[in-house]
Amino acid sequence: MGGKEQEIKKRKAVAKSCQTLDGWVNKKYREDRNECLPPDLEEQYANQKKDENPDHGCPEAKYKLLAIQTNTIFYFYFFLFIGNIENFEGSFDNTITDPGKIALAIYGGLFAYGGWNYLNYVTEELKDPEKNLPRAIILSVPVVIIIYVLANIAYFTAMSPEELLLSNAVAVTFGDKLLGPMAWIMPISVALSTFGGVNGLLLTGSRIYFVGARQGHLPDAIAMISVKYKTPTPSLVLTCFLSLMYLLSPNIITLINYFSFVTWTATGTSIAALLYLRWKEPNMPRPVEVNLLLPISFLLACVFLVIMGIYAAPMDTLIGIIITLSGVPVYLLFVYYIDKLPTFWRDFVYKCTLVAQKLFVVVKEEKED
Repeated sequence: MGGKEQEIKKRKAVAKSCQTLDGWVNKKYREDRNECLPPDLEEQYANQKKDENPDHGCPEAKYKLLAIQTNTIFYFYFFLFIGNIENFEGSFDNTITDPGKIALAIYGGLFAYGGWNYLNYVTEELKDPEKNLPRAIILSVPVVIIIYVLANIAYFTAMSPEELLLSNAVAVTFGDKLLGPMAWIMPISVALSTFGGVNGLLLTGSRIYFVGARQGHLPDAIAMISVKYKTPTPSLVLTCFLSLMYLLSPNIITLINYFSFVTWTATGTSIAALLYLRWKEPNMPRPVEVNLLLPISFLLACVFLVIMGIYAAPMDTLIGIIITLSGVPVYLLFVYYIDKLPTFWRDFVYKCTLVAQKLFVVVKEEKED
């Protein structure tokens, strides 16, 4: 993916995870339970009388494996032994077939499974990545899919669709119904898991900035590493700051729409580049190679998501484009034209780099011969 698009993706992912963490930690103490509902559900929640059928409920935390493993146990108890299946009757009644709304619903689902590709960003720190990277993805993705699917079946088994849509945190509501006095386990478990997810996003996201700066796409200061810990401290601080900026967005669904448009545009572009290189450079070394049908089908899926996302949420798409383009002046002023700009500007950039070095005790990475 392009450097700028990857940066935006990582910042938004961290911001959304932090929003989720805050929501789970404070779930038991908030009075305003409808703050995370889609706009078409706010009136329904206030009146408690209308029966709406929106596309989806409030997005849940991305990193729930610890809590979800508990849920699957109750799934087997409810579904297999008691046979409580009335909530599945008429599951596809009044199904919405608008392609644009389907794409927006898929955005939320893909966000939940978004961690599958994060390991790609730290391949420099993996041992034998040609073997271990595919192994990690092949082993982890099916496990996550199975757990998530079982967890969602457990939710639908224990709760009606109306309860799911009105819940500000589905797993907490699930725990309240099934765990009794031990219901506090759910928000605590998910909050801890989400906190770990934020930690992982900071680890991988900072490497994107670091490599981008090392390749000359970002200011030199971001390509520096800590003398003591050998970590890209300026990049980590930048990731943290920009993620906090994204927390200014009050609506997590809108934030997902920004994020998803940029993500799938960049992903589709990178897959198109892969196909181009397979055609123009057939003999290029490829440590990991797959059948062409996989990237072609993946590219078609990306095109669908981007086009339908524009159709269904044009304003969110426009804001995503503006956020992406905001990196252009930064690149021109701090990288591309740095040697052609007035002396005072070059001195300013140099002093900023020097301050960063002193503040974080960082230096440029030593290149191996």
